[in-house]
Formats: sequence, C-alpha cells, structure tokens
Amino acid sequence: MQIVLSGALPEPPYASKLLPELEKVAPTLVHWLNQSQSTLQVLDSNQERCTALEYWQLQQAGFQPKPAQHSSAGLGVLWMQSQQNLTLAPEESVWLGELVHISPSRDGAALIPASDLAITPEESEALFSSSVAWFEGTGFAAEYMNTHYWRIQPPEDFHARTVSSALVSQSAVNHWWEQDAETRPWRRLVNELQMFWFNHPVNQQRSAEGKLPINSLWLQGGGSAAQFTNAHAAPYQLFTDLEDALQQQDWSRWLEAWQLLEKNCFAPLQQQPPSIVLCGQSRLLSVNPRPAGFLRKLFASKQNDWKKQWSSQ
Repeated sequence: MQIVLSGALPEPPYASKLLPELEKVAPTLVHWLNQSQSTLQVLDSNQERCTALEYWQLQQAGFQPKPAQHSSAGLGVLWMQSQQNLTLAPEESVWLGELVHISPSRDGAALIPASDLAITPEESEALFSSSVAWFEGTGFAAEYMNTHYWRIQPPEDFHARTVSSALVSQSAVNHWWEQDAETRPWRRLVNELQMFWFNHPVNQQRSAEGKLPINSLWLQGGGSAAQFTNAHAAPYQLFTDLEDALQQQDWSRWLEAWQLLEKNCFAPLQQQPPSIVLCGQSRLLSVNPRPAGFLRKLFASKQNDWKKQWSSQ
C-alpha cells in the first residue's frame, strides 16, 4: 500500500539543513528512498488553491477542473465521497460551508479550520438550527452535514473561486478573501452570521471553557461528481503527524515526529521499498521503487535524485 506523508517536505531554505538530521532519525525511510526513483512537483498555490496533499488526493481521484475552475473546486465532492451513505447527482455542484475561527494576526486575519477547534456535535447543531433563518431571502440554503460542514445550495448563477481552509490556515485570510461582485451576496450573508454568532450561547460557553469561538463559515468546493474519473483509486495510508510542526517551523518537534514514525511505522514493516508521497506546503515528492534486473542498472546513477529534489525549488 502506498504511504502518504503530509508535512514531510520542508521548503527549500530549510530542507537542505534538515536532510542530515532526517537521515539520523528515520534511517528506514531514507533506505527506502535510496532504493527508489523520484519525481518532484512544484505547485502554484494561487492556481490550485489547495494544499499539496489535497491536490494529490484530487489527482488520485481523477478530478478534472472546468476551464474557469481551480483544483480546489473538487474538495466538496472529495469530502462527500469520503462519507458513508451519501449519494450525489453526477452533475450537481457541491458547495460546503466549514465552521471556522477567524481572528486578527500580525500578517492579517488568520483562519483556524474546524479540525483544530474541537467542535462538539451539540455546538454545531445548535449553531445550525439557530442560523437557518438567516439564509431566508438570500438565495442561499444550508443543509446540516456533520460537526464541521454544512452543505450550501447557492443561487443557480453563482460562481466563486473557492480556496481550501487548510491552505488559508497556512497564510492569511486577506490573501484569499475575494472582493468581486459575484460573491458579494455570500460575503453579506457571512458578515450577518458573524455578527449573530458573536454573542451566541455556543460561543459564550466555549469562551468560558477556554476555547476559541466559532465565528465564520468558509465556503469550499463548487465541482461535481461527474468531474471525477477514477472511482476506484488505489488505497493509501496517510500520516499527518508532521503537519503542525512543519507549519509552525518547529524543527525539533518535526524531527521528533519523524523519529516516532520510524519507530512505530517504518521499522516494523521490514519490507521492500514501498511507494511513498512526501507532501510539503507547495511541493510533492513521489517516490517509487526502481525496477529490478536490467532496468535497475539504468536507474543506478539516479540513486540519490531524491536528495537533490528534496532541496530543489
């Protein structure tokens, strides 16, 4: 089974300095990489509008954006397909509103996604039931999906260049918050929800418990199931242990996370080199075992290509 490591690929200014340390704390992984051939992809975040991991997942599922869309448009369908007992009409656009926290920061407004807010089902359901009335007369409708997401039904002629909350959380909201006329009705609705939720009982209780308030709804998706061409993508094992340390550039904690992965995941496998995908913030390093026999000799001179690509722009 393919191994996918999110948060595994530092940006080039740090990567070369961290490589010798990686060789110390994750020798099994490095051995696998030395026995493999690799391919580096450098993504344009402004074009794809999603993280490297999300881009890889969308590619595996065969998502094909329309000319006016970005890769991020497929994220709504991708999430829906991961849920059990949910069916989608092939041509129906899927938009999701994610419960998030937005607050001022040194570099502009910062977004914290639902996955980092410890939202309970009771909190999410209370916010939804009390907020449905705000959608009336706006052209938008909402359907409760789960603790983190509401499904949004926009007007028929609605278009938006959505961006994943995970990518926004790595930078600043200001860079991604669209100000075009087409999305003005959605922005107006979100502003009203933000004011309504400011003193909402859910957020008052969260504040009393020392939790961040849920104070905004982040729109994602826009693509349809018909745009996905690979319904039977190969299974893979995803590890996210490195993500937070990479984003915080806490390299000591990042190396400690590698050490734990080596001990608990890599070393016990005792197998031939698997296929591995190393995901950074905007780079993907795909590593596959070199062919055996005669073909193996053709790739021998490229044994350490992954080390060059590890630090490559």
